[in-house]
Amino acid sequence: MLKVFQVANGRADTMQKFGDDLGQVGQNLADWEGEAGAAFQGSLGRARTDIESDGRESRQVGAAVSDAWEDVQITRGMMSEVDETAQGLGFTITPDWKVDIGNAGLLMGTTEARLEQQILQGQLDTVKVKAHTTDHELATAMRAAVGDVKLNQDGREIPQAPPPGDDKRVPGPRPGDPPYDYHDGKQHPPPTMIPGANVIPLADNPPGFPPADPGSQRDQNWQMYLNGQNADGTRRVAAGVPPAALPNPEAVQDKGLQAIGAAGRQQGISYAWGGNQSPYGPTKGQGDGGGDATKNHDENRIGYDCGGLVRFSMFEATGHDAFEHNGPSGKGTDQLDSSKYLTPVEGGIPGSRVGQFAQPGDVLVFGDPGHQKFSGTDTHHTGIYLGNGVIINAPGSGQAVRVDPLSQWAREPTDILRPQ
Repeated sequence: MLKVFQVANGRADTMQKFGDDLGQVGQNLADWEGEAGAAFQGSLGRARTDIESDGRESRQVGAAVSDAWEDVQITRGMMSEVDETAQGLGFTITPDWKVDIGNAGLLMGTTEARLEQQILQGQLDTVKVKAHTTDHELATAMRAAVGDVKLNQDGREIPQAPPPGDDKRVPGPRPGDPPYDYHDGKQHPPPTMIPGANVIPLADNPPGFPPADPGSQRDQNWQMYLNGQNADGTRRVAAGVPPAALPNPEAVQDKGLQAIGAAGRQQGISYAWGGNQSPYGPTKGQGDGGGDATKNHDENRIGYDCGGLVRFSMFEATGHDAFEHNGPSGKGTDQLDSSKYLTPVEGGIPGSRVGQFAQPGDVLVFGDPGHQKFSGTDTHHTGIYLGNGVIINAPGSGQAVRVDPLSQWAREPTDILRPQ
């Protein structure tokens, strides 16, 4: 691998020369694994673009190579320290990034060994994230060399939203997707769509993060991304800025992330007053006695009200109907506030403080003035928290399911509940 970066840093003035030199060392790197190895092997034999006249792109690729190689050295040093500490304690590091106590607990005491294991596992988890990030940087440098990705002036990849033409990534109802099976053997009309609604695409992995297999690492990547962070933990965007992608629900394992994906697939579907009659999908709305729902003829719309969207999304993620509640309660959102299948996290706080307690996928229930937390009374709106100060919700009559900034509920008493 060092040879590749020596070639990259010492290449001639053109990317063509870079490609030629890479080809000469390719036969010695057939066993290079990971995303970077795959990107390198894929670059061999590819036609390169001669960019001798464009020094800017050459400098960008050079910056990516330099940063990646520096991070390789840092990651090696971090891993070496963890490994030395583990060996000194008589522990071992397994291939799946776990700290194994082995027989060391018999010598130093089980309690002390478990404490040392916990501390060392935390350090190892940090190295793991750094290693995945570094691998992605190496892959980025390889892909940039053949024009597969674009870089900014610092040599960093410019994240691209998933292609809208990819059927697996485009949210909204399609035949057989989610699908809506009401388990009653009846034919149900399709949902009412809002033309021109803003829709955030869905993806298996978050943009700008190293691709990961389904599991805890991919879930962690999505949680960091939705919380507005880069893969290295730095701030990606300001609070209140919506993400460029949402997780495909079948690509993640965390229930909150699955609920986000299920709700994400409903983007563009019309709000419908009273559209909360089933956990299985959108239902027919009704008028509201002269208000917006009556004016917009919600009785002719198939969609979700705010509670209906959360009810459906939570059912998709957990298999439980979140409208089953504890104690006396009204209808719709009130039922969510005292749900049997949502765990209270923090209640009655201003919406401006939600970010201190909530994580992506939590249900937010907004109350009227004087609302008592988790009482199942005096609530008026709900949505699913995405992280970074934004929620996905069914906002109101005439509007589509969409992502909104949390700031508009900043002063309202808010309950936070977590899917079980």
